[in-house]
Amino acid sequence: ALQRYLRFRASPEECYYATIIANEPTFKLCRDNHRFACWNGGGAHPKWLSEEDLPAIMAAQGFVARKFRPWAAVLNDIDGMLHNK
Repeated sequence: ALQRYLRFRASPEECYYATIIANEPTFKLCRDNHRFACWNGGGAHPKWLSEEDLPAIMAAQGFVARKFRPWAAVLNDIDGMLHNK
């Protein structure tokens, strides 16, 4: 049924394997992806992170944060904090 549903979709590989694995009853799925994202901006995308988000980013202790503008000053702040550890 899933293959039929995804047959004419643009990028079925983005969800096919995750759907199969997540619906396997013997598979124990960890919901914590160790990623920080702030969805308070509304809409379908997370907000751009800035210096004001730094305390929340650090408190989350994730491995990845999204999303930053390429020139965002907060990236330098994060680099400095990581190099000083």
